[in-house]
Amino acid sequence: MPGTYTKISVDDIIEILPKLKHNKATGPDRIATEAFMYGTPRLFAHLSIMFSWFLKFGVLRAKFTQSTIVPLVKDKWRSFRFKNYRAVMISNAITKVIEFVLFDKLVSSSLVNINLVLKLNIVLVYLQMY
Repeated sequence: MPGTYTKISVDDIIEILPKLKHNKATGPDRIATEAFMYGTPRLFAHLSIMFSWFLKFGVLRAKFTQSTIVPLVKDKWRSFRFKNYRAVMISNAITKVIEFVLFDKLVSSSLVNINLVLKLNIVLVYLQMY
């Protein structure tokens, strides 16, 4: 088991909810960010426990890191050219919540624990890969 970890509280989750964006496309899980924005305290309690476990054990399930890559046309008039497309990655809503919570935890800590940084780095690498 990895060493020390920081527990994620319900308040940490509630604090990041205004940072989530409305009316955005859903990821592979088909859950909109609004489901978290308008969630109940019971949902936030379960998320708090789950996110704390992720940090405690240093493991993030692959389902949470899945995303959909969609080609987006840069120039509508020249859509027949391959170079006029760019890839856009649409992540799961829960991945966005985890990312915001972990980022806020990292930024708000005055003394950064090396174990926490390593775990956050692993999670962020997963988030960027998928």
